[in-house]
Amino acid sequence: MNHYVRAIGSMLILVYSMLTAFFFIDKVFTNIIFFQGMFYTQILGIPVFIFLNLVVIFLCIIVGSVLAYKINQQNDWLKQQIVRAFEGETVGINDQQLELYNETIELYQALVPLNQELHKMRIKTQNLTNETYNLNDLKVKKIIEDERQRLARELHDSVSQQLFAASMMLSAIKETDLAPPLDQQIPTLEKMVQDSQLEMRALL
Repeated sequence: MNHYVRAIGSMLILVYSMLTAFFFIDKVFTNIIFFQGMFYTQILGIPVFIFLNLVVIFLCIIVGSVLAYKINQQNDWLKQQIVRAFEGETVGINDQQLELYNETIELYQALVPLNQELHKMRIKTQNLTNETYNLNDLKVKKIIEDERQRLARELHDSVSQQLFAASMMLSAIKETDLAPPLDQQIPTLEKMVQDSQLEMRALL
C-alpha cells in the first residue's frame, strides 16, 4: 500500500508542479500560453480546470498503480531470495521471469555474498556437530572399555585367589591316602583348576 501512495503522490506532485510553472509563465508571457480560458470554458458541463484535474488524477492513479505493482513484485522476489539464502538454498532464481530494476539487481548482488557466507557457516556448523558427536562416541567407548577392564581385573583377582586356594587344597589332599576312586579324580580336578587359572590370565 505504501508503494501505491508513494508512486501516485510523486506523480501528482510532478504534474501539479508543471501546471503551476506553466500558470506563472502564462501570467508573465500572456502572448505565449493562455490559461485564463480554463476557468470559463466547460467540458460536459464541468469547468475545464476541474476536468483536467480529474483527468490528471485518474492518469496518475493508473500509472502509479502499475509502477507500485511492479515495485511490489520486485520486493516479493527479494524477500523470496532472502528466505532462500537463510534456508541454504541457491539465490537468484527468477521463477516469475521478472524484469528486474537496477536497484533490485544491486540488492541481489549484495545478497549473493551473504548467501555464500551463510553456506560456509552452515558447513562449519555441521562439521563441528559431527566432530562433537565423534568425540562423544569415543568418550563413551573409552568409558565402557575402562569399566570392562576394571571388572575383569576385579573378577580375575577374586577368582584367581579362589582357584589358587583350591589348588593348594588339592595338593594337600594328594599327600593323604585316599581310597579309590577318589585318588583317581584328584589329578582331573587339578587339571581343571590349572586350565581355569590359564583362562583367567588370558582375560587380561
